[in-house]
Amino acid sequence: MLLNKSKKRLQQKLHTTPHIWFGYGLTHICQRSPFGHIIPPSNIAYSGTLYDILIFALNMELREYLQKIDGIAPKATDETRTITVEGFELTVKPGIWNPDRGKSSSMFIETLKEYSLEGITSALDTGTGSGILALILKKRGVQCVKAVDKSEDSVKVANQNFQANRAEIVAVESDLFSNIGGKFDLVVFNAPATHPTRRQMAEVMPTLWSPEENLIKRFLQEWKDHKTSNGRALIMYSKFPDFNPLDGDTLDGFNWRIIKEQKGEMSESGIIEIRE
Repeated sequence: MLLNKSKKRLQQKLHTTPHIWFGYGLTHICQRSPFGHIIPPSNIAYSGTLYDILIFALNMELREYLQKIDGIAPKATDETRTITVEGFELTVKPGIWNPDRGKSSSMFIETLKEYSLEGITSALDTGTGSGILALILKKRGVQCVKAVDKSEDSVKVANQNFQANRAEIVAVESDLFSNIGGKFDLVVFNAPATHPTRRQMAEVMPTLWSPEENLIKRFLQEWKDHKTSNGRALIMYSKFPDFNPLDGDTLDGFNWRIIKEQKGEMSESGIIEIRE
């Protein structure tokens, strides 16, 4: 009875702050199995019951926590697929964001379909993945559309999709703006909609960013040098109880408004429009 009560109390504690335990607790000294289970290190001594309970709870909470936040995250496909999104036939390969399987991608697609493009003649899709956002911008009449992605594989797939859909768009390999010149009326960024804990703990796809980095803050600092005088940016963001990329000085000096949002049990996601 005491064992069950202790386990229950510990699980309740972990349920309220799983990120703290995962990011800063025993996971720093434990290893994981190929299936993601936490394995206690063999070179330290521990005393039975309480340690076993903690490892058990961490394993259970990790699985449950990732399942809860998984719904908002675009998913990397596990095999080469051909899908149709908004009339575009797209090829997605292992490790590439699949725009047909994530709520954040769907939200961004719907936003671009409704968003006013008056006065927009040039646009850049950062983190293009399959290229779907660039294709929508081109379909809506933007004259010059470019795309970048940090992943070499994503760039190859995006260019294949552009050619297959007869769109005059070229994707290049670039970490945000590091390898792209020019200025743009509109820059879109479907930023990774995942909690840093998930990016650190779950091997869903190859990690292309640092869990500690505020990618949106870095994007905005670089975007200032690549926008036209009336330039705008549309960014996907995700907020969690302990992690909000819009906090602090991220938005200092910018005019911004939230144009679409969605609240879930464990997070809040949305599209933010930025002007300087």
